[in-house]
Amino acid sequence: MSLERNVRTVAAYRYVEAPNIQTAVLHIDSIHKESNRQPDKYFFWVDKWGIVDPATGKYIHDIITPESHRNPYLGLVEFSIISQLDAWSSKPQSTVSAWISTELNNEKEYPDNKLVIHEIQKSPAGQRILHNTLIIFKCSREEVLLIAQKLFPSKTTGMKSPEELRCTLIDIGETVSVVDILEAISVYVPKNKNYVPMTPETRLYLGQLLVNRAPSYYIAQEMAKLGVMGENALTCVGGGGTYSSLIESNSVSFNTPEGVRFLECTCPFCQQKVTATIAGGTITCPRCNQSSIYTC
Repeated sequence: MSLERNVRTVAAYRYVEAPNIQTAVLHIDSIHKESNRQPDKYFFWVDKWGIVDPATGKYIHDIITPESHRNPYLGLVEFSIISQLDAWSSKPQSTVSAWISTELNNEKEYPDNKLVIHEIQKSPAGQRILHNTLIIFKCSREEVLLIAQKLFPSKTTGMKSPEELRCTLIDIGETVSVVDILEAISVYVPKNKNYVPMTPETRLYLGQLLVNRAPSYYIAQEMAKLGVMGENALTCVGGGGTYSSLIESNSVSFNTPEGVRFLECTCPFCQQKVTATIAGGTITCPRCNQSSIYTC
């Protein structure tokens, strides 16, 4: 997969309306990390009805539906995993789970495998949070099934096909550590010795282009020119899958950068005392959903 192909993919993006700066920079982060094969971390709020996108306040099962994917089968599978996550994350005893989506390169769908580790934590105010780590790795789908059977023998008993793995959210609990999982796939994770992180200035510049509704082809060219976009395949973005559905619903804020923090402060908009989320220098009020630069 060449850089030129990724530029064409991003250039094909379409937005229903302009995102805010917080949502925009998170979308830039996502493209940057995935195309450079860097681990991507994001989080959802959890309540008794399911997992919630923190930037929009919408349930993920309302954002991503079976119709979100161009492939009807994969759309149903991804929606099923969201439903499983809804049920699993609301259980008091849940701690860690994993989802593995194997490559479908021959079918021209997913060029590589994807592992998402889900970890339940709580905010200082007691709100349940689902922290997610997404890692893309490269090996045959048959090898992926063998890895899973070795790591989670009791959870994969009887599985004969990688497709059974794709359809299953694996409740890990305390049976295996996250470190063990990462070590098992580390040899298959592409190494990029020349990787250069984005500067904060570049991140905000590209995010502002999105806010200002600059043409997608121009944003794609700027990302390539500034070295933000890598040459590894974008597995979902723009291809009719998870991220394209978020784009069409103006909810491209699926990913939240590392370093998310919480604090008690007064919202400058509604003047209410709240436990607010800080991410990427922006504070978002959970009461009125207004965002501003962090000044508390």
